[in-house]
Amino acid sequence: MTADLPQVGTTASITVDITAALIDRFAEAVGDDNPIHMDDTAARALGFSGRVAHGMSYASFVSTLIGTRLPGPGALWASQTYRFTDTVHIGDRVTIEGRVTEIAPSRNTLHLQIEAKNQRGKPVMEGESVVVLSRQPAGNTETVKTGPVRKTGPVALIAGAGGAIGRAIAARLAKDGYTLALCGRNLSAMETLSREFTNARGIALDLLDESSVRAGVEQIIRQLGAPDLVVHCATAGLPAASPLETNWETFKQHFEIQVGGLHRLLVSTAPAMVSAGGGQFILIGSTATNGVPPKGMAAYTTGKAAAGALTRSIAAELGPKGIRANIVSPHFIASPLTARVPDKARKLVAAQTPLRRLAEIEDVGAAVAFLAGGESRFINGHDMVLDGGATMP
Repeated sequence: MTADLPQVGTTASITVDITAALIDRFAEAVGDDNPIHMDDTAARALGFSGRVAHGMSYASFVSTLIGTRLPGPGALWASQTYRFTDTVHIGDRVTIEGRVTEIAPSRNTLHLQIEAKNQRGKPVMEGESVVVLSRQPAGNTETVKTGPVRKTGPVALIAGAGGAIGRAIAARLAKDGYTLALCGRNLSAMETLSREFTNARGIALDLLDESSVRAGVEQIIRQLGAPDLVVHCATAGLPAASPLETNWETFKQHFEIQVGGLHRLLVSTAPAMVSAGGGQFILIGSTATNGVPPKGMAAYTTGKAAAGALTRSIAAELGPKGIRANIVSPHFIASPLTARVPDKARKLVAAQTPLRRLAEIEDVGAAVAFLAGGESRFINGHDMVLDGGATMP
């Protein structure tokens, strides 16, 4: 396959949230367990504010930028230089931008200027990339598809399809005859996931990046048509900290992916949905926004609550244009996101629920399928709670 040569000055970016889990996984993968990276006390003894992220733990995402954004599938990363200009720590958000500075059509190569900045706009890394684009016979400029995909039923865009809930939703909608646009930051993972279904396409789409969302949606509309259903089920990790212990950057991460992500999906898809006769947005919310908020989840709960308010505004203001918007809010659910919760706490939640069990990911898929179906056509602005009766008012 091949990627088309972009123009000089073309830019693309990718954003990486620096978490303890990211650093731990990188250290485990490459074997660099230098205490400056792994131990807060050791890092502070050397004058740093805390654990210092390995430079390559975020710089390696240049590969993702090249392979999925600029120039995209078909690109081969030939060489790279790196200069790290400042340290990066847990809680930082690093945005890596690539800009085309030189194109050599005869050699089918291009040069990228790479710059990474933290959430305060301070440069933390820079460098240059050389990229080679693989060739294919003249006249065939389309990227190779992950399978024979054609619109055989309504189109469902699932943002966050790589998570456990996203996969469950995809499986249920596929059973109901939907054509799936499986969207996530990792194109390779989305393409692999798409092979599990008869009619699905993997799409690179980063909810934190407006240009990425726009490009992903344009690809979906071009190849499959306007989405009939847009499901937002992506989320940031649970910080497990009180509001006092949670820095504002963590709150911003949740706002950006929940509210910002939903808004980016809205402005990219709604015009085409209206032109096609309507559609629906479904936000995967949480019962954490109902009643007394659970401890240690202030950033998550606040982000979900704000996204719920935006969903209801969509329902109210775009309803006359044929656009519905609803929320599916599961209670404590057995998923990788809650894997760290002790088994004793899980059993306590189940025991306090009238149905004596936790919500399951299949319950979420079934609720989304119901709201997406024709029998729910007069349900709009509704929060469907999946809690087995645990949070009855």
